[in-house]
Amino acid sequence: MADDARRSRLTACASEACRMLCLDSGGGRPRKRCSRRRCGNQDKAAGHRLRASAR
Repeated sequence: MADDARRSRLTACASEACRMLCLDSGGGRPRKRCSRRRCGNQDKAAGHRLRASAR
């Protein structure tokens, strides 16, 4: 990653259980998770369980 512009878009996954790095595409909202399949789905499912238990 010698390109400074690309290096500035490199972020760590927001999941506490993951240590992956991801490259934000730069369009729209900033990327928080490494991928929907890996960490995003777990985070989405945990949020659903939390909301369902609050009912």
